[in-house]
Amino acid sequence: MKRTINKLFYYAVGTFGSKVIYFLLVPFYSFFLSKSELGIYDLILASLTIITPIITVQISEAVYRELLDANRPTQKSSQVFSSGLSLVFIGLLLFVTAAFIIKQFFDYTILFELILIQSSFTFYIFFQQTLRGLLLNKEYALMGTTNAFLLVLFTIVLIYFSTIELSNVILAIACAQIISITYAAYKINFFKLFDFNNISKEKVYQLLNYSFPLLPNTLSWWLIDLGSRYIILFFIGLEENGLYAVAARYAGIIALVNSIFILSWQDYVINSKLKISSNKKKLSLNLNLFVAFQIGLVILLTSFSKELIFYTTPVAFHDAANYLPVLLISSAFASFCGFYGAFYLKEKRTRKIFTTTFIGSIINIIFCIALINYFSLYAVAAASFLGFFVTFLIRYRDFDITLNFNKLMLLIFIYIAVFYITNSYESTNLRLISIAVALISFILININIYQKLFIKNENC
Repeated sequence: MKRTINKLFYYAVGTFGSKVIYFLLVPFYSFFLSKSELGIYDLILASLTIITPIITVQISEAVYRELLDANRPTQKSSQVFSSGLSLVFIGLLLFVTAAFIIKQFFDYTILFELILIQSSFTFYIFFQQTLRGLLLNKEYALMGTTNAFLLVLFTIVLIYFSTIELSNVILAIACAQIISITYAAYKINFFKLFDFNNISKEKVYQLLNYSFPLLPNTLSWWLIDLGSRYIILFFIGLEENGLYAVAARYAGIIALVNSIFILSWQDYVINSKLKISSNKKKLSLNLNLFVAFQIGLVILLTSFSKELIFYTTPVAFHDAANYLPVLLISSAFASFCGFYGAFYLKEKRTRKIFTTTFIGSIINIIFCIALINYFSLYAVAAASFLGFFVTFLIRYRDFDITLNFNKLMLLIFIYIAVFYITNSYESTNLRLISIAVALISFILININIYQKLFIKNENC
């Protein structure tokens, strides 16, 4: 149990440096960038998450999975890392070539910055996954901390010695990532782990055989996430995309909390000798605890969603508070999909991950396009929720793991009530009561998790 808590802590710290810091800086940058510039900034960050898997064919995930295999000799680790990194280099070379070809037809004033941040982000993800695969969880956390510290430092430098412009922000992110990558390379003993002679054609094919089916799945997530942003850009405009960016970043709190758990959950499911078919009761308990925690957190954040936006962003972005509650519940159901995703990875059923996500993404896109002209950003947020909800239902049917639907419906009812009060009443007293009820509910809902993690740990 102590080992599990330590791993959760390391992943929490690592996630802060690699993801949370970008979330925290969005409202801060809103004081310096216009709605349009913030919309472009958000599109760039969102685009990185889809372009990187295409460039690398999700090879980072395959390297992580291979390095996790028990009783691996040093030679195998070197072969996996060297073969994987060679594929990353080839992918980036093709990307840079394509970027300069596209430059001949479109005028990109920040082409160099875009190439730099895409390259640094790609290597950052690869080295993060390598650290996880080698079970260097402490180093994983320190890599994230280094990145966060440097990004904050560079932002402060921009304020005092230059100006916060979009190109400068991109350069700051890239430089922070490059230094963090250097730290990770030192910790994994790069020059010992990487060897040209260990680049194996057979290992390359083996890695691609695992990773390639994950690419369509990632593209499907793109249809739900990044695709929505481009639909906003096409149908409504760049300024509305800036509003949605703020709401989506705050909703990302759920995704960030979820990613900490999912990273540890994947390690546990893949590494252990756990058999899904013979451990349904234990897995059902974990699922119900996870669902209760996520929905409880959604209720709590929804109760003060307006205050969260109003006190941390300029007036021009306050309308983002209208869409935040819907995006919060959408992020929660995305996390439930991730819970089941670990089972597919354990069984190496990566094609099934794709088909379930693809169905949800198509539903999202159809509803988004059909309703956006009538309900604006509400349609985008609702379509996102619907896409993740359908994906969750399909994956739920794939595994016979019991979910307490009565408890789930009760939590959803509380969420709807809090959502209604938050958006319909301006009474300060009523809103304070709503926040107090949400906080007490969150504590009571998750008392079982506290007992499971801490009281049992004290008895160990």
